[in-house]
Amino acid sequence: MQDGPGSRRQRKRVTAAGVRRLAGLAEWDPAATPRVSAGERAREVFQSERSGRAYEVAEKCAACAAARRATGDPTALCEAHLAEAMGL
Repeated sequence: MQDGPGSRRQRKRVTAAGVRRLAGLAEWDPAATPRVSAGERAREVFQSERSGRAYEVAEKCAACAAARRATGDPTALCEAHLAEAMGL
């Protein structure tokens, strides 16, 4: 029985050839890419969401505006929004 172009064996050959081609590229090294656990990735996503919300609210906060003026830092936050951004 001959395998057609859509057969499982043919797809495996095409996939293997693609992996060999990628492995030959200098910039593609899966061993150099650090693995991130699902828990760590979830923490990063939640932290990003918290920070984003804190900065959105801080745009309208008078205390944050005063902190930005006092420090000259355009990302400065008041104590309350800094704690929120840090997840405290």
